[in-house]
Amino acid sequence: MADLPDEGRVNGAGGRGGGERRLAARGGCEGPGVPTGAAETGHEQDPPAPEPWPKVGAERVGEFRIFRVRRDFLRMPRTGDVLDRFVLEMPDWVNVVPVLPDGRLVLVEQFRPGTGEITVEFPAGIIEPGEDPCAAGLRELEEETGYRAESCRLLGVVAPNPAIQDNRLAVVLASGCTATGQRAFDEGEDLVVRVVDRADVERLIAAGRITHALTIVTWYLYTARSVGLGIETRDR
Repeated sequence: MADLPDEGRVNGAGGRGGGERRLAARGGCEGPGVPTGAAETGHEQDPPAPEPWPKVGAERVGEFRIFRVRRDFLRMPRTGDVLDRFVLEMPDWVNVVPVLPDGRLVLVEQFRPGTGEITVEFPAGIIEPGEDPCAAGLRELEEETGYRAESCRLLGVVAPNPAIQDNRLAVVLASGCTATGQRAFDEGEDLVVRVVDRADVERLIAAGRITHALTIVTWYLYTARSVGLGIETRDR
């Protein structure tokens, strides 16, 4: 298992409640289905893409600090039956890939109560309603790590769990990051900041040290989109 350098412990907090979904998906194919010819079905002609399920009703069944639970009534096109499905209404999130001038990356390590484990992640946070993903990402980066970036660009937007969540995750690249030492934490946050080489991230994923799915998605988007943007993603 790969080791991580220790940049020191910071105490503070995470989690804002509320928020409205503002982002559109920008991570894959436009529209439903897969590109023509991408699915090998064994038939001469691929089947048509599934149809959206029309919503015929909805009710709010629970409201909590960081999410609300909605019960939707949807008509299945294949049978015409009306089925109920539960949806978690959650604010949009942003994950930040912070790159130092020497090419190293800033990660954070923290306890996650859902799994009861310490996880290694990219800095992240909630996007406030109507907020630009880069503005949110740069704010969260400085609050969590004390690093400030010279520039920021949006790499993509994905759906964290489209089966039960209505929110989006924006992935942004923060370039030219330097330490300011100025941090501001919400109540309950307890982070260790790590600065690693790019190759370390791949080793940590391969070794099972990085297990957070959205962190792995963030790394994939960074490496995939960086090719088109002409960004060097290997250690110098």
